[in-house]
Amino acid sequence: MLIQIRFFLFTVLNTIFLLLLKKICMYLSKCSNL
Repeated sequence: MLIQIRFFLFTVLNTIFLLLLKKICMYLSKCSNL
């Protein structure tokens, strides 16, 4: 049970982290274009 919860949390954190990275990359590319 505990392992499943950990895995679930890890997956959610990983997804959020990837989304944040994408947003940061988009933001940086916009800045560099300006």
